[in-house]
Parts: sequence; C-alpha cells; structure tokens
Amino acid sequence: MTCSGRLLVATPLITDPNFAHTVVYIYAHDEGEGAAGVVLNRPTDEVTVEYLPGWRSVLAAPPTVFWGGPVAQDSGVVVMVRDGSIELVGDPEPPPDGRARLFVGQAGWGPAQLEAELAEGAWLVVDAQPDDVLSPFPSELWSRILRRQGGRFAMWATHPLDPSAN
Repeated sequence: MTCSGRLLVATPLITDPNFAHTVVYIYAHDEGEGAAGVVLNRPTDEVTVEYLPGWRSVLAAPPTVFWGGPVAQDSGVVVMVRDGSIELVGDPEPPPDGRARLFVGQAGWGPAQLEAELAEGAWLVVDAQPDDVLSPFPSELWSRILRRQGGRFAMWATHPLDPSAN
C-alpha cells in the first residue's frame, strides 16, 4: 500500500518521543526506496518570516516554523495548500495564492521500514484533508483525526502521552 499523499497517525504503540502522538504527512513513498514526510503537529518557537520574509501573505497560522522530523534537520520543506490540493513548493518565490507552512527536518523510513511499522500496528493510515496539513491548532490535530475515525480509534484520542501519569 502506498502512503503518498496520506497521513500517518501514531498509535499508542509508538513510544519514541520523536513520533509519539504525531501526525505525519507522507509526500513520498516507494516500498523499494522508503518513505519521507513531515510531522504536522510540532510547532517551534521560531518565526517563519525570518526564513521566508516574502511569504508573509501566504503563511498559515500559527506562522511558526514546524519541526518536520529527525532527519535532514539542516534543510526545510514548504508544504502548500492551493485550490484544495496539497503540494510541496520548491520555488523560493512565494506563490500569489494558497497557504503555506515551513517544516525544518523531515521524517524518513528506509526500504520496507514503514511497511514493517504498519504491519505491527504502529501507524494508522488515513486520507489527508487540506485543513489537517495546515491546522491552526496543531496541539489538537492527533486527537481530532483519531476522533474522526470513530470506534476504537476515537478511544485512542484520549490516550495520554505518558500512560503512567493516567
């Protein structure tokens, strides 16, 4: 199953602090080469316009840089929603319309690594909605997407990050 253009929602099985309670937008996935994406719900305190000064008019709220993942933390990825579609932007010039967000770093999986994690139930794969990718409330994104799935997944939405604190 290809996950390109879809979301990975961490299940309670994931305890790695890099990915616990995360939502990852997968922008590339090939079983033979691996997968890459960005974590959607980890804003930083850095202001995006410091890095993309000409993009002020298209930046989604909150206008902060987001931590995209533990791989390639010295590079950025701009994700844009325009006319209801989600795309990566490589042009340094801002487009005249749409909404964008800057992610530093990315999430990455080697060949067959993501498939193994999916088989063990570490991730739930769901369709991405444009409002998910640029959510103005990133701290609520993981729970909101799980509730939207219904059933046992909705129950997971209340699972604390640290179960021992429950």
